[in-house]
This record gives sequence, C-alpha cells and structure tokens, in this order.
Amino acid sequence: MRLFGRYVLSGVLVLLASGAPAAEVYLQHNPFDRPNLEGSAPTGANGGALNGELKLRATLAAGDSSLANINGELFAIGEEVGGYQVREINEGSVVLFKNEQERRLTVRDDKED
Repeated sequence: MRLFGRYVLSGVLVLLASGAPAAEVYLQHNPFDRPNLEGSAPTGANGGALNGELKLRATLAAGDSSLANINGELFAIGEEVGGYQVREINEGSVVLFKNEQERRLTVRDDKED
C-alpha cells in the first residue's frame, strides 16, 4: 500500500513539474451566462427590449426564483420584456403587466417546424 502511494505521489509531482497545459487553458465564455441563441431577438434580461411577437417557450415555477423563457431569453419576476413587466410565472403561463393592462402568455402545444 505504501509503494502504491509513492507511485501516485511521484506521478502527481511529474505532472506538476511538467507544467500541464490544462492549468493555462481559460474558458472562452461564462457557462453561467444566460444563453443568447443565434437569430433570436435582442436581449431582454437587462435591456428589456424584445422586438416582435412575445412567445412563451417554457416556464420554471419555483416561487420567487421562477423563470420564463420568452423568445429564447430567460426572465424572472419583476424583469421587463417588450415593454411589459413580468408579474407572475406559473406552470405553463406568464402574466405580464403594462399600462394598467394584463397580458397572459401560455406555452403552446403546437411546435414550430
């Protein structure tokens, strides 16, 4: 058992001494950033401006941490999308509010081709 430990330790030391290139490789992007799909409308999370029709793709109902995927962008309760404020996120639906008017988006069963 002691001999095995020495081999492992010497192997680790050889790797460290060789300057393994893995230590010098950096990520090209932040894997925790919200996705920006090619061809999607301009951002919504921070800018809040999406052009065109608002289409709800999916929801994650988790209380205060709920998220809605609208036109490929993720939005939380209180954020702005297309001039509307996200008021509620439920299973399969989102309630938006703008100028004293409510608008409800729902996930549609029909898929685009």
